[in-house]
Amino acid sequence: MIDKKYLIRIGSSITEALMALEESSPVNTLLVISGVNSKVEGVVTDGDIRRCLIDGGSTADEVETCFNRSFVSVDASASKEQVLKLFDTGKYKLLPVVDDKGCVLDIITIDLLSLIYSKKSQSYVRSMAPVRVSFGGGGSDMTSYFAKFGGTVLSSTIRLYARCNLRKRSDFIINICSHDLDKSLSFPCLKKVIVDDDDFGLIVAVINTIKPEFGFDLEIRSDFPIGSGLGGSSAICVAILGCFNEYREEKWDNYQIAELSFQAERLILGIAGGWQDQYASAFGGFNYIEFNQKQNIVHPLRVNGTVIRELEHRCLLCHTAINRKSHSIQEKLISKFSKDEQKDKVEMLQNTQAIKNVLLRGSIDEFGSLLNENWQLKKKFSPSASNADLEAIYETALLNGASGGKLLGAGGGGYFLFVAKVNNRFSLQKALEDVGLLVHNFEFEELGLQTWKLYNNNTDITI
Repeated sequence: MIDKKYLIRIGSSITEALMALEESSPVNTLLVISGVNSKVEGVVTDGDIRRCLIDGGSTADEVETCFNRSFVSVDASASKEQVLKLFDTGKYKLLPVVDDKGCVLDIITIDLLSLIYSKKSQSYVRSMAPVRVSFGGGGSDMTSYFAKFGGTVLSSTIRLYARCNLRKRSDFIINICSHDLDKSLSFPCLKKVIVDDDDFGLIVAVINTIKPEFGFDLEIRSDFPIGSGLGGSSAICVAILGCFNEYREEKWDNYQIAELSFQAERLILGIAGGWQDQYASAFGGFNYIEFNQKQNIVHPLRVNGTVIRELEHRCLLCHTAINRKSHSIQEKLISKFSKDEQKDKVEMLQNTQAIKNVLLRGSIDEFGSLLNENWQLKKKFSPSASNADLEAIYETALLNGASGGKLLGAGGGGYFLFVAKVNNRFSLQKALEDVGLLVHNFEFEELGLQTWKLYNNNTDITI
């Protein structure tokens, strides 16, 4: 809002200008404006008036007899850096911001300059949350399991991400666009946010979990296919939460973000499943995660950099071209846990610990063999995790140089993770591709959720 104490209309008397200058102190500068659009005609200072009176002018004269028509102004696209440099010359105490017709949009003084940074300009929040590959312990992160036996999982995030863009609105309208689904939804306010489209159930569940007090435009896009077995739904939840966290004064930490993600996905939306994906995406890196009824603890692992590079060389993601709904497999697994004997639980725990130890010691051949054991255990716990087509893919990998592997996520489809023997990396990939499978190289990601705020560079400098 323009401060009118720095304005005087053309046609005003010098007496009126003197009174206005006294009110404008210590700036002691006025813009002389004309017309209904407040076009700036010139600038007058106490020095201009003093010189006019010394030269024989009268206080009854109109102010245009002494104002300066050669003045400096800036347009709304000027940066603060430009304004600072103008003030640094020492020639100006006031700078008008004008449009292309010379009409005043705002007035900047040195005292008001700091408000250019503190004003509520338009901003965007971005986020990226990685998906994970799980190595061991899958299933023991389900509450029905670890409440009785305790649970441990081992996983690492990779450089495939759920990506979000959030813009806060000045009204209460909520717009959501999923580029993965090629669909959009719009709601007039938070109270009207309901699941009209099952495809948006996950996103709506997150929004109804945190209940933002403002309207927004939200866009989502993923680097991975739906039903991949990489924990993609949890990565999407974490990425959305990360965006909203940027607008909070008291930030959620990674544990809280993981717990909110679990609440949205498991309790609000009602999808059966475990806890590991939310923690993996929020924290990032190689993690050994312990679960019990009281609390969950994330233990970051310091895997040697050379070991990580060798893993990236020898590990392959192989897409089965089979989409699966993990929640139906997880629901069967929940009922199965109550019938398994203690011996099976101990075997799963021991396998996960063994995988952790060989990773830390860099024994990659043994790592592959242990993944094979894990896959056999998984099928024992959850027969629906595999089928004849999946077994054929796995057998092809073993016959062509894989030391082991496992199906990621709950099973039933999605991605296999295979580990090649020391000299079989390229021949393994070719054998899988020769039978029509899509094979991906990948890199591990040491970071978890990443968020940042971007201010629109075209936002004007007006206060």
